[in-house]
Amino acid sequence: MDGSSDIDDDNPSYKRPPQETITSTPVKLEVKAISEQKDEGDTGLSRPTNPAGGEKRAEPNRRDSNVNESESEEEESESESKSESTTESLDYSADSARGDSILPTMDDSSYLQSKKHPRFVLMDPQEGSTKGGYDVCLYGIDLDENVMLHAQVFVDVYAISPANWRVVHGKWPTLAPDATYCLQVRVPEMPPGEAWIEVETMSDGRLQCPRPFVFSDKVSPMKYSMRGMGKEWNLDSAKTEIAHLYEEVSQLKLKLQNKSEDEILVSRQLCLLRTRLLEDGQLKYLEKI
Repeated sequence: MDGSSDIDDDNPSYKRPPQETITSTPVKLEVKAISEQKDEGDTGLSRPTNPAGGEKRAEPNRRDSNVNESESEEEESESESKSESTTESLDYSADSARGDSILPTMDDSSYLQSKKHPRFVLMDPQEGSTKGGYDVCLYGIDLDENVMLHAQVFVDVYAISPANWRVVHGKWPTLAPDATYCLQVRVPEMPPGEAWIEVETMSDGRLQCPRPFVFSDKVSPMKYSMRGMGKEWNLDSAKTEIAHLYEEVSQLKLKLQNKSEDEILVSRQLCLLRTRLLEDGQLKYLEKI
């Protein structure tokens, strides 16, 4: 046993190798962006290494220059397209302002002809007593129901009640040949002086009489041929009022005729009812009738 130990010590080939210690060193991993890796790859390809260990100077990258040129061309094309669109919009707005657009336009003259211009052309009488209580006729054009709807009449600064004014449709060739309507205003008691008669409308603004009405103490009260009309010589207004009254009378006659027919029918039914009650002997119902 002792001989074997000597042999092992003398022969170096039988010696055990020494134990190796494995040490792990931390490795820092660097994660780069894909674009940076690609750029590094491109630069690595474009940078040939020197066998001696040194690096040669990199040549200019043709690919980057091509990309920059394409981007500049795209920017120029976009700027040109924007300038063309702005010029087209300006041209279109100018055409539309001139009336040359494809949209249908209306002639100014036709628009003015179609629009109504309500106005007063004559006032009669032009002077009156300060006591009031008489009518002043304002002859005008286009004073229809649409214009006079919710209208307010003023004498100077005083509002006139709707019960004290009305609009009459007609023609007055001797006084105002162009007039188609007459506004009759019952003026109140006013102080002496001039006063404007105005009509405030919803759609056409304020309409004013051609000249101010003059209230005076020296003017004698006017004579009327009928209530609510002007002077005795105002025949056209009188004829219009008479025609209006005739129309009302005819309507009343028609209503009276219809009521008389109803009365005859009711009396006939009543006679038949009495006859039946007599036949049935229902005297107690006859006493009530």
